[in-house]
Amino acid sequence: MTTPNLLPPPVRPKSWLQRHLVAVILLAGLILGGGFACALFSFIEYSFKTSDVYAEAMNRVRHSEKVTRETGAPITPGWLVWGSINVSTNSGNADISIPIAGPKGKGSVHAVASKTEGAWHFEALEVKLRDGQEQVDLLQPQDTPVQP
Repeated sequence: MTTPNLLPPPVRPKSWLQRHLVAVILLAGLILGGGFACALFSFIEYSFKTSDVYAEAMNRVRHSEKVTRETGAPITPGWLVWGSINVSTNSGNADISIPIAGPKGKGSVHAVASKTEGAWHFEALEVKLRDGQEQVDLLQPQDTPVQP
């Protein structure tokens, strides 16, 4: 006759994953959330930078003698364009702010425009230079364009 084993079965140690499951889930969530945020930010930035009103505003900024003199050439747009652009076929409106920089300085462009019959018309197009101390109105005729 055999005697029953009264000792409990040996306890297996938990695996690394079992011990750190909560941390792994949190880390995966952070990575996925960060990736989603980066993708969303990139999509929004791309949408601004491929719009007609953005291209026209930057074209006028680059051809402004006064802005080019203050910032130097080439003038490049920065990241973090913000504002809104609403377009519906042949009409729309935009209110955007674009950071810019050149070899000698930096500033920001503020553009307010409306689109009628497929064409954008600026209501305001201003460049703030030297931390907002100087403002250049690009809709005024006294600003002579720079030859490309």
